[in-house]
Amino acid sequence: MGVNFKRMVRYLTVVFVFISYIGTFLILKDKPPLIDEIYHVRELKSVLSGNYTPDPVLGMPPFYHISVAGFANLAGWREISQLRFISFIINLLTIPIFYLTALKINKSSAFIKTVQFSFIPIIFPFYSLLYTDIFSLLFILAALLFIYYRRYLISAVFAGLGTLARQNNIVWIIFFLVFIYVRDFGLIINRKNIGRYIIRIYPDALSLGIFLAFLILNSGILMGEGKNLNDGGFHIGNIMMLIFVSFILFIPIIVSYKKEIAGFIAKYKLVLVLSLLLFIPFSGWFVNDHMFNNAPFFVHNAFVMYFSADIYRKALLFAISIVFVISLFVIKLENKAGYLIYPFTIIYLAPLWLVEFRYYFIPICLFVLFRKRRGIYTEVITTLLFIILSFGLFYGVESWIYFP
Repeated sequence: MGVNFKRMVRYLTVVFVFISYIGTFLILKDKPPLIDEIYHVRELKSVLSGNYTPDPVLGMPPFYHISVAGFANLAGWREISQLRFISFIINLLTIPIFYLTALKINKSSAFIKTVQFSFIPIIFPFYSLLYTDIFSLLFILAALLFIYYRRYLISAVFAGLGTLARQNNIVWIIFFLVFIYVRDFGLIINRKNIGRYIIRIYPDALSLGIFLAFLILNSGILMGEGKNLNDGGFHIGNIMMLIFVSFILFIPIIVSYKKEIAGFIAKYKLVLVLSLLLFIPFSGWFVNDHMFNNAPFFVHNAFVMYFSADIYRKALLFAISIVFVISLFVIKLENKAGYLIYPFTIIYLAPLWLVEFRYYFIPICLFVLFRKRRGIYTEVITTLLFIILSFGLFYGVESWIYFP
């Protein structure tokens, strides 16, 4: 009886996910192009007409646009609702790929993790829109899946394609290179391990070499006017906003580790006190100085504008950050190699001057994927929080009140 009830709950959950996605697509499909969709639609129409020259406003190669346009040409479609449908179906592939990867990591938590992934709030509204970010995420997840299947050549192909979707995904190729070694050999470095490792990773190393050639030829990672959006320096804006967003999303998880967090603080009091000294440079580093981060219509801008307004709000953000960073020391992941997502997320975000929620898709997905499952009530509350916030953000997009 218990098994049947569990199956029924899973069945109803899958139906709910399906209805949620179909419903949100039907609501958005005929809307005029929203925000950056304007430029992606322009590029799609250009590709559909046979012109493959990258749009100067967009900072990436037209791989996404060529892919969507290819299916559109096969179907003879040209309307924006039809292009959105193609993109929507491609984006939905992330869900089964995430599930298959979660199964390889831990079968017992794969289902609940996949439901959470399906409703990550900052991602959910974009499934039905013509944006490149979920398309980019698709290839990174596929590359990771085939690493777990130990199909390294296939993984390298997907990882390489991921850099065509968004060039800074090169960071995740390097992550995969390090991840494979740590997963298979730990931190033991010797000739035997290195020899076995090279055989496994040479396809990714080849992808890395090809991308480095692109960097040299392009004189940088971005293309066109995209070079004006991010200057390649070191910026903490996105790192701090990711911490804040993660704190909100994973409050139930953090609370479930309250005893461990209290124990960590008790054990490392001096470290905590010394870390407070970081507030002095932080208050100078965390500034809102990008021209596109001053329109409160965008939720991410509203947060940046609020927390950078004065020293007291900066102190609030800093306090939240301290709590979340401490929680990362006690939140358990499925394997030691998974902890590599923390330094690589910093490497990934630090060069990005423009603060955008869309830059957090991959780091948050990897955290959901690698995080060890907590008690059922904690996981259910986390899932419900995700769902409520997802529909809240979607409502803002659909009604044109705000945009993620």
